[in-house]
Amino acid sequence: MHEYAVLDAKPIKRKDGKEEKLIQLRNPHGMGEFKGNYSDKSKEWEQVPEDVQEKIKNDKNDGKFWMNFPDMKNYYSQVRPYFYKWWLFYFTAHIN
Repeated sequence: MHEYAVLDAKPIKRKDGKEEKLIQLRNPHGMGEFKGNYSDKSKEWEQVPEDVQEKIKNDKNDGKFWMNFPDMKNYYSQVRPYFYKWWLFYFTAHIN
């Protein structure tokens, strides 16, 4: 089991008009990141308007990463949310 912080959640509209629901997570170890859709180097970002990318995209290896909700459901099971502080939401998850 591993623990992640939920930093942000945003619906975005892609260049093709499709809406994606993204969630930004942080690995508390500060390293090691998701490598799928909407990860730092993902080709999916090419479909996101540049003004949106400038606001939310992060290319640093700092443990923070974005993923869409379908991928979150596919990669994690047994998600157990809890609050660390009123402003910080964590969850524990088994990685599939």
